[in-house]
Order: sequence, then structure tokens, then C-alpha cells
Amino acid sequence: MTCRGLFERHKLLFSFEMCVKINQAAKKINEEEYSFFLRGGAILDRADQPENTNKDWITDQAWDHLSELDKLANFNNIVTSFQQNGNDWQEWYRSAEPESTPLPDNWDHKLNELQRMIVLRCLRPDRVMFAVSSFITNNLVCPRGHCECILLIHLAGS
Repeated sequence: MTCRGLFERHKLLFSFEMCVKINQAAKKINEEEYSFFLRGGAILDRADQPENTNKDWITDQAWDHLSELDKLANFNNIVTSFQQNGNDWQEWYRSAEPESTPLPDNWDHKLNELQRMIVLRCLRPDRVMFAVSSFITNNLVCPRGHCECILLIHLAGS
């Protein structure tokens, strides 16, 4: 059985990867967004990068990620949102559990769960594993008789 060969620290990652593969097969995952979630956004030339008006709490690396994220279709104008609603975003950023706190400026309603995890990854990578665990639980539909889904949810909660 696969579980016996996994170290405890790898179970969540394995469960997440299986959950993503199932959802990719069902065409429920945007590949460009998933790639961004895994790799983030790298800025090669900061000359055209929008100004970070929240330097007191958004690091240069986080701003790089957000600037590149803004280029993805479902995230257009997220940088503008940070520039115009910096206090609301800072409140979200400083929350104890940002992964379960609604995103400011109506972004919580615009984005699906994976997309919200991408924003979380940009700003609060320390909370991503908590969001991943919820993602697994929320996105694995367990039809009757499919114990592998139940196993994955159990692994994620371990």
C-alpha cells in the first residue's frame, strides 16, 4: 500500500497531487494558474513593474509575484486593488488565518479556491499548507465505493 512508503511529511503533498490530477482530468483546473501556484511569478525587468504602494508590509518578492499574477486573465487588476485598497489587504494579510478569511475588494467572490490559494501563496506562503488541506477536503468528491478518495482525505488530515 502506498501509505506505508510515505513519510508523514509527504502525505499532504501526495494527497494534493492526486486531488489535482483528478481535477485536471475533469478539466476543473486552469493549467496556467496551477503552474503559477507551483512556481510563482518571476520578474526579469522591474522597469515596467507597477509601483508597490504598500512597501511597509508587502515584500519585494511578494510584489513580484503579484505583479506577474496580474497578467493572468482571472487576476487582471489585482495590483490596482492592492494599490487602492491597501488597508483592507493589509488587514487580510495580518489575519491569523488568511486562508479562511474572505479576500478584500470582492476578490473572494471573483476567485475559485485554487485562485485564492494563489493569492495566499504570493503573500502568506506560511499558510499555504492549511489551504491545501482544505482544498483536498473540498475538491475530492467521494462517490459511493471509491475508498481511494476517503483515503486521500484521511491522509490530508493526518
